[in-house]
This record gives sequence, C-alpha cells and structure tokens, in this order.
Amino acid sequence: MTAIGSLFAVSITRTRVKVIAVFIGFVSAGLFASCTPPLPPDAQAVAAERILNCVPGEQQITTPDYLAAPLDFVNSTLLGQCPEQSMAFVTDGDLPVQILDRAPTDAEIAEFESFCATEVVVAPIFGYASNIAYNQPGLDDVFLTADVAADILTGKITQWNDPRIVELNEGYEFDSTPITLLRLNKPTGAVEAFTKWLSEAAPENWTLGQIDVLPNGKEVDSMQSLLDELSLEYGALTVVPTYEAQIFAMQLASLPAGESQINSVDSDFPKIGMAAAEINFDDKGHMRTTHATGGVPIEGQFDAAAAKIVIQPGQEIVGWPSNAVAHVMACDKADDPLPKATAQYLVRLSAQGSIEGAGLTGLPEPIRFRTFPALKVELPEDLTAVDLEIEEEVVENEPGLSGSEE
Repeated sequence: MTAIGSLFAVSITRTRVKVIAVFIGFVSAGLFASCTPPLPPDAQAVAAERILNCVPGEQQITTPDYLAAPLDFVNSTLLGQCPEQSMAFVTDGDLPVQILDRAPTDAEIAEFESFCATEVVVAPIFGYASNIAYNQPGLDDVFLTADVAADILTGKITQWNDPRIVELNEGYEFDSTPITLLRLNKPTGAVEAFTKWLSEAAPENWTLGQIDVLPNGKEVDSMQSLLDELSLEYGALTVVPTYEAQIFAMQLASLPAGESQINSVDSDFPKIGMAAAEINFDDKGHMRTTHATGGVPIEGQFDAAAAKIVIQPGQEIVGWPSNAVAHVMACDKADDPLPKATAQYLVRLSAQGSIEGAGLTGLPEPIRFRTFPALKVELPEDLTAVDLEIEEEVVENEPGLSGSEE
C-alpha cells in the first residue's frame, strides 16, 4: 500500500462529511505548511486534490502545434467538471499561460515575468516518450543501442543492412536501402530528451551533448511535414514523440533498458522512466525538471501502486530511457485568477488521466505532488486530518476575485 493508502485507508470510504474551502486572497505557497495540526506532505496533496477551483472564462494557452490536439482532451475533462471554464490552445502569441515541450530557461522565465508584470508560477505538467521513428514496412521494433543510434543520427551508419544493425536484430531481413535522415528545423523537447540520453549512454559516439535540433538530415518546418515526409520516404528515419509516430502508424525502435530491450508503445515503460527526471526549485519557487533519461527512477519518485503498474518479485524496475518533460508558465495575478487556476488544473489527477488518454505520460505521483506548492495550490488554514474524509467540493469563483485551487 502506498503512503497515501496507508494514511487514508479509512478516508476512501467517503463518509460524506463536506468541507467548503474558504480561501484568502493572494497567499504564498507557505500556506501549505500552515495547517493546524501540520499535515504530512502526502496528506496535504490528498487534500489539495479534493478541492476544485472553478473560475469562469476561457483561458487561451500558447503551446507547440503538435501538443494542441492531445491537450484538448484535458479541456473536455475540465468542461465536465467546471462547465463555465475552458481552455483554448493556440500556437502563437504572448498569453498569460504558456506550455513548453521542455523546461523554460531562466531567460524565458524572466521574459514571461516582464510580460505578466507580476509573479509567475512554473512547473512540469506531463511527459512524453521520445524515440526514433522510421519507415521500414514489416520491420517493427528494430533494436538500436545508444551507440548505434548515435552513429545513425550523425551519418556514420548510412544503410539499413549495416552490420551493426543486422547484428542487433537476428532474424530480420534488411536490404541495402539508404537511411534517409529527416529533421525538424526548430527546437523540440523530443530531440533534447533523446540526445540527452545519447550523451549519457554513448558519450564516445555522441559528442554533441543535449541539443534541440538534429545535426543532419533533410529539413522540414513543422511536425506535420516531418511525419508526412517520414510516411512517404521508404528507409527514412527521425526522432519524434512516440504518440505522434503512432498516429501516423510509423515503426518505432526498441531501446535498451537495463538487461532488457523495450519499446515506447507500452505506456508502463514511460511511466517508470519519467521518475528519472531531476527536480530543481529556484529561489522564487519555480519548479523545473530535466528530461527523464536513463530509465532508472530516482529514489522516492516512483510509486508503482499509484501508477497502476504491477512489479513482480525480483523484477528490475527500469523504464523508457528517453522522456521529454513539458512545463507550464502562468501569470499569478490577484485580480485575474484564471491563468493560475488553469495551470493548477493541468496537474489534477483527472487532467492527468486525460493527458494519458491522449498518448502522453502523466507525472509520477511523487513528482506531481511537488508541483502543488510551485503552482501555489492553497489549503484552508484550519484544515486538519479529520477534514480529509470529504467529497470533492467545487468552489466557484467570480471573475476578478482571488481564489484557490484543488
């Protein structure tokens, strides 16, 4: 049983004691520690999860074009819980909520703070597996080690029947088809994550470090064009988010994970691999993570029960080795609670379920709980452990009034 399960085995019976949360204006994340008596962090997270803050209005959100469609699943879930609140995803423009397919840089946060003219909240919101996708009908799950993948992407391996590829894939019949490299001519988190893994797993073969654009290949200017080219060019290969390749029915490579070789289509592997992300907080409370690479969870960041993954006795706990982590930035204005409330909703369990339903990867529960203070999720000052036996209570906020979340 998880820590939450052991603390609140009785609470899940839902005795239907209702608690209406009264929230006080603009309160710092320090309110998390002000409950009397103090609640353990897991208890605080459970309480925050049960309080839903609905703020009427449509929040426009800037996001990369290839994330807009899967994120619309979250909007559908939000409308089911808060009928007067919605999200609209656009690909351009300065807006008070921005989603990036990676962590924002210090300069990007500073620029966003200048735009908001107020404090901002920053946190990871989901991950997505990054992988090599290729066009070789009939040859599914081609196994590539990090050194071989590195030499393909740098142009040292140029044909599908290269001896090093053949040796890794006994029983496959490769021909002399040239490997046609394709690349998007703009930065992506998928390439960042994959090249981060290459630099860690095969540093002698991949000397470029973590980069955001592949170094070689035919250039295209959109994710849609990249996948169109991939689907048309026999022998082509590139690095993309797994869910995008699946939409276009492209083959995806298998990669090494501990003593095994695994694929990114099985959603359990990215869930485990996401727990390898390293967490950082700056002096303003902004939470950022690295891309989750290597596949081995950091201690305390993976909960198999919460992830609904069955780990057999003696089983090696290792996941997908290349996972990008998307982040949100939102303006935190006392007179406009909608942007922050929108960002807070993205890490709610219901939103994370929609994210996973769209082919992305939800945050591991221990990481997700740590986003709550970063996103300034607020709890009632007088909340105690007794109050955790509650139904979810929807708190309606009038536009322009400060409120809380979850």
